[in-house]
Order: sequence, then C-alpha cells, then structure tokens
Amino acid sequence: SVAIETAEGLANGTVKKSKPKRKSLINRLIEDTPPGQNLMWSKVKETVDKNTDGNYPAPYEIIDCVKYGLAHPGMEKFKHEREGFAKLAAT
Repeated sequence: SVAIETAEGLANGTVKKSKPKRKSLINRLIEDTPPGQNLMWSKVKETVDKNTDGNYPAPYEIIDCVKYGLAHPGMEKFKHEREGFAKLAAT
C-alpha cells in the first residue's frame, strides 16, 4: 500500500520528509499567545454551548482534557484524561 511504501521510503531515505509549513501571523497570534488561546477556547465553548444547549457533559470534558494535555506534556495528562473518562462513565 501507499502507506507502507512511504514508511519504508522514509526509513531507508529514498523519501524525504516534507518541511513543515509556516504558520500565518493570525495562526501564530491565536495558537501561540495566551490572549489568542483564551479567545480560541472561548469560541470553542461558545460553539459547544450552541450545539448542545449545555445538556451533554462529554464535549466539555473533552475540551478540559485537551487544554490540560497541551499545558502538561508529560504522562500526567493521561491520568487526567482517564479520570475525566471515569467521571463521565459514572454519569
């Protein structure tokens, strides 16, 4: 398959890894600055509120897990995710 051929090519050096694309100024401001991140998360919450009317806890727990995972790059994030899942499973 294409995936296997590409993986083999990357491993033996016949396929070169593509260079990452540069972020636009707007993306850098949103993704890489605290005010931009706050704006992004508030828009995410606003969209979830609009689509769920606040009736479903899972989307909010997912948002919390993603935010926590981005802020805590170690294995601790998996414990937080596991605890969030257990809390949802109990409801």
